Amino acid sequence: MDLETFARDISLVAVRLAAFDVFGMLTRRAPLPVGCAALLHRDDGTTSVESPGATVDGRGVRELVVVRATPMRLAFDPVAVESSDGHECSAMIGLAVQVVPERADLDAFCNTILGSSRRAGVNRLTMHLRDAVYRAAHEFAAARPAEALVHSRDDDAFSRHLSTALKPVTFAAGLSLAGQITLEVFSEAFEAARRAERHAAEQQRRLGLRQQLQEAEQAARRKHVEELSAMLDRLDALARQRPGVDTARLIQTFDVAERGELYRQLLTREVSARRTAAVAVVAGNELLLFDPNDGSLASRRALEGAPGPLRSVRLMHNGIDEFLVGAMHGVYRVARNGGPVTAYEFDPPGGRVRGGVNAAVLLHGQLFATHSEVGVIQWDADAPNAPRIILNEQTSGASAVRDIQADEEETLWFTAGERVIGWSPRQSDAVYSAALPDAAGGATADTPATLAPGVTQQVGTLVSIGSILASGSSGGAPRVAALCVANRQVFAGTSDGRLVTWPCRDPSAHQTLLTGEGKVESVQWMSGAGVDRLLVASGRPHLWLLVLGDAYRGEYRAADPLRWAAAADDWIIAVNELRDRLLVWRPWRPEAPERTIFVGRQVGHSIQDAILVERGD
Repeated sequence: MDLETFARDISLVAVRLAAFDVFGMLTRRAPLPVGCAALLHRDDGTTSVESPGATVDGRGVRELVVVRATPMRLAFDPVAVESSDGHECSAMIGLAVQVVPERADLDAFCNTILGSSRRAGVNRLTMHLRDAVYRAAHEFAAARPAEALVHSRDDDAFSRHLSTALKPVTFAAGLSLAGQITLEVFSEAFEAARRAERHAAEQQRRLGLRQQLQEAEQAARRKHVEELSAMLDRLDALARQRPGVDTARLIQTFDVAERGELYRQLLTREVSARRTAAVAVVAGNELLLFDPNDGSLASRRALEGAPGPLRSVRLMHNGIDEFLVGAMHGVYRVARNGGPVTAYEFDPPGGRVRGGVNAAVLLHGQLFATHSEVGVIQWDADAPNAPRIILNEQTSGASAVRDIQADEEETLWFTAGERVIGWSPRQSDAVYSAALPDAAGGATADTPATLAPGVTQQVGTLVSIGSILASGSSGGAPRVAALCVANRQVFAGTSDGRLVTWPCRDPSAHQTLLTGEGKVESVQWMSGAGVDRLLVASGRPHLWLLVLGDAYRGEYRAADPLRWAAAADDWIIAVNELRDRLLVWRPWRPEAPERTIFVGRQVGHSIQDAILVERGD
């Protein structure tokens, strides 16, 4: 290599040349390339420096180290750093250095950078400075929030910080910083957090605007409603003196717009001995208890055994309060106040199942459970290892079997695909099926059926409510998606968005309470304050409150779609569509949740089921 070749190759910083590579037999003088300096090693052991632009006299010169003395821009690979507020960032750093054309500095450069090599490129400078540059970037980022890093470019503060950090390294290598230091920081985590904050703020703004509009509308009626409330107090006193005066019927005499306020006032002043002690949640393999008053996790209990992962929870009052926790292959029976756990298990016919026990109930020393894929399972309470799959003929071919529960007359109710089935185990040894009339008003026909294999020792009467208004749905019969049996009434929510009710013993007297609201995910009957009502979740960003016998509908509002809900006198809860949060309302404050409990964030699993647990005596 000669001087001209070195000058053209801008990737080179320095080159070591023998005298005969530069000087010829007849030419003993050579000009240095523009912007280059040289360290000359002479035959007598001395060294000297030729500055940029000089002409080198080759007499007595043994070797030349030619260096580029102009600023050279270095580009470093992006480095991962973390801001003071915990956001992962990517930092891109640019800087320029130059070789100092002084003898001491050139000696340091040769010892540190060039070494025994014949040449050194710009990449060698980058590698030499990289660790110090990255270390300085980490220190700088750790002292600042992501906001300050991402929205700052060519920050003077970083220039000063990096200059100070690199001073010992560059001095020892015969280098100096030259030109502008640049810093560009990017953070996907920070930008995602900002987008989430902006979205939440916008949602909150819209919710606030909606609430303001509603409050403005209500303000015009407030004085009038207060007068109605005072009048209602007087009528309540009259009702106590004269049995038969119905407060709920009295409310129906008022305008629909006024009824919501009146119902809310009734709920506010309702005094009940029933108070919520906790929200019971199953997630993963744990039974969790949350305090609805502050959202704290009061207790957590792992349930690990043959029944497998948890799917549902219900509280039974049988002398002692017990949780019945449904699992993939059985049921756990857990005393509310602690103690041993009894595991009721079964081997699913046909091998592995994907679902689990979605509901369970204790009745007369028998444990009954519905499994979405298996059907109805029965155990003797004292024989947890002897399961029986019952009512096969009634559940065979059903898309899902769900929601077993008992009514006031100790009839067991559950769903099987598009049917609602009621079974009274203690009444007779015959099984009967009664089909609900379709939407055109077809007649009901009773047809005898035989007991399914495996239940020939049982006694019982079965009523099957088939084809729930199937002709009202395109594409075949809708599936029963939610079931509630209370106050001698059946309330069935369908997959095509209808809520249908009928008296337990008279399916022909059916009524449709709700239509077209999306799949009805849950239904709960509520009483108190003299008003019977239903709480309905249908995948919308609100819960419906339906007052039975009245056209009034209330809403418990949220920002996100709601999966299912549960209610008590003092709290209402709902699970969001993603099943990672519990939303909690006061019954008399439907405008927005009082708080949100982030279950998924706390325990690392999605919510499988949730119920409200009343305070014990």
